[in-house]
Amino acid sequence: MSLSLKVRFTDGKRVQVLSAQPGENLYRLLRRYGIALNGPCGGAGRCGACRIQLSGPASLPGAQEEKLLGARELAAGIRLACQAVPLGQVEIEARPLAGTTSKGSLTPLRLRKITPLLPPDLRRVGFETRPYPLGLALDLGTTTLACYLTDLADGTVLAEAYRRNPGFAYGEDVISRVGAVDQDAGLLSTMQGDLQRELNAAVESLVVQAGVTRELIGTAVVVGNSIMIHFFFGVDPSPLARSPFLLQIRGNSGGPARLAGLALHPQAWLATPPLTSAYIGSDALAGLLSALDLRTRRPFLLLDLGTNAEAILVTKDRILAASTAAGPAFEGYALSSGLPGGEGAISGVRYSVEEGLQLEPHDLGEARGITGSGVLDALAVLLVEGALQPSGRLLPPPGATSQPPAGSPPLAGSVVQGQDGWELQLAPGVQLTQRDIRQLQLAKAAIATATHFLLERAGIEAGQLKALLLAGAFGSYLRPQSAAEVGLAPYQATNLGHDPIAPTRAIGNAAGRGALLYLLSAHKRKLAKSLAQRIEVVNLAGHPDFQRTFLAEIAFPSPSVPTSSKS
Repeated sequence: MSLSLKVRFTDGKRVQVLSAQPGENLYRLLRRYGIALNGPCGGAGRCGACRIQLSGPASLPGAQEEKLLGARELAAGIRLACQAVPLGQVEIEARPLAGTTSKGSLTPLRLRKITPLLPPDLRRVGFETRPYPLGLALDLGTTTLACYLTDLADGTVLAEAYRRNPGFAYGEDVISRVGAVDQDAGLLSTMQGDLQRELNAAVESLVVQAGVTRELIGTAVVVGNSIMIHFFFGVDPSPLARSPFLLQIRGNSGGPARLAGLALHPQAWLATPPLTSAYIGSDALAGLLSALDLRTRRPFLLLDLGTNAEAILVTKDRILAASTAAGPAFEGYALSSGLPGGEGAISGVRYSVEEGLQLEPHDLGEARGITGSGVLDALAVLLVEGALQPSGRLLPPPGATSQPPAGSPPLAGSVVQGQDGWELQLAPGVQLTQRDIRQLQLAKAAIATATHFLLERAGIEAGQLKALLLAGAFGSYLRPQSAAEVGLAPYQATNLGHDPIAPTRAIGNAAGRGALLYLLSAHKRKLAKSLAQRIEVVNLAGHPDFQRTFLAEIAFPSPSVPTSSKS
């Protein structure tokens, strides 16, 4: 019988004693006790995000920790939980994943007639009379769970709740999570249980906000990418990640919500809109439903920007869609100073010669990190001011090298030598590093490549677009001008910079809004079924020019005229 090792864990608020098995690393130990650390790579040792403060006997740092942490952090007792194995009694301090995330936005609904999705069982017991039953719309994002409580009588959204997707602890994208299940079949039920608990916690938050009870929630709609829907229902998603990429769930059906682990009215009904393919799920369909409801002129491009991003191109007679793994960088995760939002988060960055770098919001106080929209602004400023090359190389200040670049970029004073090379110093302890920039380049290249192939398949030019809709946790907040400057969205080059190619509109959480439309309108439910049959899925990875196009899109557009040169 092997003896367990005692590990004393604290998150700064509580102390817990854990029992580790010999050879078990601290990341797996914490996960086994239900404590999820930030770990976009799922504990594979690639991202460097699961930092902990460790004291006591433990395995020596390996080459990967030396690379990701550096000598300074290692000397201070900082370790990666996924690499450190306790060899005796140790103490660790870490900050677990927060349960809640920053609030998103939802474009108001405009329904003329409300015909809610209400199961017959509830109608038979008179549940359609006042107090009218409530409805629940769930958007299962790869990183964020968005939940909306609505009055089924008039469609009023009574409360919103946003939670961190607990699956993030097993990988930053859904493919990584499928891989985790492949390695450990028992993990599927664990991940489903984690998801159910987080959603029920969100429901509790909703009913408290609205001053109602769970028993008044008579119906629900859930949307998400195809793999997330499989996780939600506890169905093995592995066939979706390998050829021939077969769906195990088709959606467009309903059943008792209690069977999916949701604590609502005992007879509450749960519906799932159709899944189009392994990579175009009901969230993309809901986003399309929302975009069409806004009466957008065609042709238009909808970019739903998240960890798993969708691009949908709607022309006069065609609907084309593609999915791409952009990663969590644009949502503020997996960056050295990334934050999803909240107190102390920089959400915007501007620059002027007179005032230098200006951080938003104006009442920021002490900066703790930067959101995805702030990062995009910072990249745009660096490019325009000549401190960042199109290749993605951050230029050192003049005089810092034996051959300084010609000229003197105005931002050079904010580019300093960091632990791993040059970095943009935004505030004390908040920086944008060269490694961060590389991650952001990959994310923007994934989205730009999807746009490129959709336009190519439709046979139209970017300049023919009548509108560009930006949606999702990241798309709701970014500045269209910054998106154009870095090449994330289609742009036109002018003598004063790069401008969006078409009228651009941020439409908030299009998937969540589409789920509400599906919940409240029989017409929208019928339309969703028709749209699902019309969507043409464009397989990016299978395109013969994918690699060449992706590599070309990694570069930023050539910089426009810098602020310092404009009159």
